[in-house]
Amino acid sequence: MRNFYFFIISIFFLISCKSLTKDDLKYVGDWQFIYTDDSLLWDNIPRTFWDLKTINSLKLEKNRNWSLGYNSGTWGCAKKIDGYSSSDYNLDLQFKDNKFIAYNASNINNIEAFVIKIENIDVIKITIKYSYRDIGLIDDPIKGAVQVPNMEYHSDVNYYFIRDINEKNKIINHFLTKINNENQNSNSSSYNEQVNQFQDEQSDLESNVKSFIVKIDKAYFYKESNNKFKRKAYLIKGQSGDFSIRENDYVFAKYTNEDGVVTEGWISINDIEISE
Repeated sequence: MRNFYFFIISIFFLISCKSLTKDDLKYVGDWQFIYTDDSLLWDNIPRTFWDLKTINSLKLEKNRNWSLGYNSGTWGCAKKIDGYSSSDYNLDLQFKDNKFIAYNASNINNIEAFVIKIENIDVIKITIKYSYRDIGLIDDPIKGAVQVPNMEYHSDVNYYFIRDINEKNKIINHFLTKINNENQNSNSSSYNEQVNQFQDEQSDLESNVKSFIVKIDKAYFYKESNNKFKRKAYLIKGQSGDFSIRENDYVFAKYTNEDGVVTEGWISINDIEISE
């Protein structure tokens, strides 16, 4: 009997999740990437899980699909997660296609996405929880501290997105203040180095953006930087957009239509003219 009730509840949950809830609908639209606490180097090795140049826009759609650079899946119909504030809204991002550049991670353990408040502004926070292996120390009762070559560690990184890019400076100042507070016991030059490095990285992302215009009748979007997985979406001759990364004779393009709807994906450089 208990299994029967579990089955009924599961069916009800699946049916109820075919469409977004009223609360979900408040967050439909495009959210712009502004910050990650994973942007700094760790032992001179970049830990970034996503190429920052391809995740400039997180798109949450009414049909429960979402996309972020190479990544996509479904969202909405979330359940409460223990340990989070009641004011934090769980987006419940479910991945069906994800690609990470995880230099040190041996395993992605969990991914969570919440809408939180920072400086009274709605901010989407995506947290990647992962494990990795590195040199470590164990306490041996006879030998004392013994170095081991393959100890497992657990950590997490966060990525932040906002709806209104004009609120970017408020959020950035929030994080820079946080960095300052965390480093108040260390020398000021260490803090200044972190601030300068972060600002340089943000500047690099913005300065690498280039514009293009479509020169053929139909320029199709692709899921990857090759012609193996053509999408249904395409741009027509004369339409324009921008990009910040080029790979295998393809660019990761961003196009915004008159209604403000953003489409992103790979387009062949043979189909466009790039503005220098």
